[in-house]
Amino acid sequence: MRRPKVTASVDILNILLHFASSRGFDLGKIKAAAGQALAKHRDSRIPIKQLDTVWKEIVRQSGDPNFGLHLGEAADQQTSGGILFSVMMNCATVGNALEKQIRYHALSTDLIQLRLQEQGKDVQYICEEVDSEIELDRHYIETVFCGLVFPLRRLTQNKVRPVEIHFKYPRPTDISEHQRIFDCSLRFDCLQNELIFPCADLAQPIFLANPQLLDQLESFAQEMLIRLYPPDTWSDRVGHSINKILLRGEKTALDSVACELALSPRQLQNKLKQEGTSYQVLLDQIRKETALKYLNESDITVCDIAFLLGFSEQSAFNHAFKRWTGANPGDYRKPSQPARTLSSG
Repeated sequence: MRRPKVTASVDILNILLHFASSRGFDLGKIKAAAGQALAKHRDSRIPIKQLDTVWKEIVRQSGDPNFGLHLGEAADQQTSGGILFSVMMNCATVGNALEKQIRYHALSTDLIQLRLQEQGKDVQYICEEVDSEIELDRHYIETVFCGLVFPLRRLTQNKVRPVEIHFKYPRPTDISEHQRIFDCSLRFDCLQNELIFPCADLAQPIFLANPQLLDQLESFAQEMLIRLYPPDTWSDRVGHSINKILLRGEKTALDSVACELALSPRQLQNKLKQEGTSYQVLLDQIRKETALKYLNESDITVCDIAFLLGFSEQSAFNHAFKRWTGANPGDYRKPSQPARTLSSG
């Protein structure tokens, strides 16, 4: 997908303005720095350079050496109703929640990239800078880490916390606020910014998870990403159309997708051929990804998964799944994960 210039959600600007107002800062200067961004709809994006101007003005006025920590602490309750937190809240486990948070983080900003990496008995949640017009200061990293640590505590009833946090920047003179907020081992002057969790924490259940609601929220989040980063190849467009058709419970026939893209089936096949793929290859890829998702993250029966993927009968799905993975769907699913039917609520 195309990646435009680095931007951020207007929601981040609004959180900054709310924080500044609650601290009694000079809003006139801050709003002057925000400029036309103040008039934008909350679903809009603003250039990262403009947000950085606002950010630096608020940091300057605060005079707070721990601005990022205190902003992250104050913003925690404000972001509880956002799409990212809502998706995380309805995931089955912490591991699923972290994967979704990484997948949809660009809805907040694409200034940084997040990734998980297992190393021995630990998992690293890594925060990497992307090339942009601005250089990240320590406050931004601290705010991002607060934006993960606080939600995980709430979603797991305080059972999941990082055991260690690494910061790239030098150790501040006073780290008492870091210790109070993060309550774990802290290291500075490290190679990368990262949170360290025990791998066992990834299996920790999220007590408010609702799989049916998660499907709806993910569909909404995916649509938001598509609007933000429009598909720039016919393969992307076909994949997006197949996903939409599957969500509607309709048959994923070539004719249906071609019609949705305002092409004849032959025209669509030719365009995909020019990109080195085919409709069947894309359909198989999406069906496989969706099947693995259902088997890993839900307790829907194999029969119902076959139906949701548009197979006429379970045996056809079983045959396709074995071709994709070398295993049967029932064997692939973890034994501890019982299946339920779609009608069992």
